[in-house]
Amino acid sequence: MNLCIKGKLVSGKGTGAKFVSLPIYETIFSKYLENKIYHGTLNLELLPKYIQILDKKFETSLTYPSMTYNGKNYGGIKIIKIKIKYQNTNTIGLAVRPLKSTHNPNIIEIVSDINFRDTLNIKNGDILEFEL
Repeated sequence: MNLCIKGKLVSGKGTGAKFVSLPIYETIFSKYLENKIYHGTLNLELLPKYIQILDKKFETSLTYPSMTYNGKNYGGIKIIKIKIKYQNTNTIGLAVRPLKSTHNPNIIEIVSDINFRDTLNIKNGDILEFEL
């Protein structure tokens, strides 16, 4: 059964682009998207009922432990492949849960091969749905 999760688009802290552009993360994300990734993340604020559903899925998701790149340690990640549904568009992406994060648990980061804001013409406050 496919589960649908809804979230409100919010601004991030600006660090997502830095991390997804690092070769260690970019290689992982590109592998699962089967394409080059957009160097940025989309942040969605989830309602409490969706947090519990997603956290349960993350328990059995792909997990990459902490990694070292150029002598520096970087936190691990959990990944779930998703389908973003907006208007008549279905786009493949990855829901990413950094194992080290300064975000509240109700914020999920989405990685894809597109710039969502430009491609889908979305803005803060818009509601997006994605399918697990």
